[in-house]
Amino acid sequence: MPGGMPGAPGMPGGMPGMGGGIPGAPMGTTLPDTVLTKSREFLWSNEFATAVASQLQSSTDLSLALPFLKLAATMPCKSVRSAAYDLFARQESAGADPLNAQSFFATSVYDPGMLVSLKSLTRPARTKSGDETASLDSWGLARRQMVTAWAGQLRNMSLSPGGKLKSEVRGFPVRAHRGAEFDFVGQMQFGGSEEDIATTRISYARLNFTPKRPKDQETVLKHYESSSAGIQFPDAASQLLWLDGVKTTTSGVRRTIDVLIQPGSVGAATGGGGPPGFGGGEMPGGGMGGGSTYTIEVVVVESEDPGV
Repeated sequence: MPGGMPGAPGMPGGMPGMGGGIPGAPMGTTLPDTVLTKSREFLWSNEFATAVASQLQSSTDLSLALPFLKLAATMPCKSVRSAAYDLFARQESAGADPLNAQSFFATSVYDPGMLVSLKSLTRPARTKSGDETASLDSWGLARRQMVTAWAGQLRNMSLSPGGKLKSEVRGFPVRAHRGAEFDFVGQMQFGGSEEDIATTRISYARLNFTPKRPKDQETVLKHYESSSAGIQFPDAASQLLWLDGVKTTTSGVRRTIDVLIQPGSVGAATGGGGPPGFGGGEMPGGGMGGGSTYTIEVVVVESEDPGV
C-alpha cells in the first residue's frame, strides 16, 4: 500500500485522528506521517489482516482476545471487521464486561467501523407506546463508550482551524430540528481503493439549543428520536442523554446515528451530576427551559454491514 490509503483528509494514508491508529497510543496522540504510513503498510496488508482475522475467529474469550482486538481496532479491513463482529456475536450472551473493564471501546478503537459491528448485534426493541427509554446492558455501555470517545475527538477536530474534519453539509443524513441550523457539519471518507479496505464515511454535526419552554424539549427529543431511529439512554451521573440509533440504507449500507445531548455550550458540554429526563419535560441536568443551554451533537458512521 505505497503512499498509504487515500481519502482521509489531512492524514496521508490513514483513518482520521484517534491517535494515529497505533495500538496502545493514547487518543489524540499525533505520530509523524512517515511512521503512520509504514505502520499501515504492514498492519493493513492482506497477510497481516488474514492472521489477525484467524486469531479472532478462533478466540473463545474476550479477555484473552484483547491483544488481537486492539490490533483489529486499528484495521478498517473487511475481513478483520467481519471476524471481530463474529467474535462479539459468539460472546454476546456473556456480555462485554471484560472489554469495558479495560475501557477498550473508550481508549483503543481507532476504526469507526467497529461501531457498525457493535450495532449489528442484538439491540433493545423500540416500543410502540412512545416510551423509547431502555436500560443499558454491557454491550450498550460498550457502544456508549465508543460513541462518546469519538464525539469528543470529532468535536476537537471541528474546533481546530485547518483541521482534518472539513466542513461539508451536503449529504449529511440528519436535519436539525425545526427552526434551528447546525453550527458545524463535517464529513470525511476513507477506503474504496483497496479490495479489503471497507469504504467508511464519518459525519459529525453540532448545535447549541436553549429551550424557552418545557414543550420545546419534548419537540426536539421527538425530532432526533425519529431522525435516528434511536433509543433513549439517559445517564444522571454524567448529565448525558444519548439516542442510540442505527439504520440500513436501501443500498445495504449500515448507518449508525448517535445523538448526544448535554448541558453547556460548545466545548463545555462535559456533564456534571443531575437528573436527565428530557422526555418528561426536562433536559439533562434538570433544566426546565428557563434559559439553560445544551449542546446537541450527532455522530454518523456509514459502512458495510460486517454481519452480512
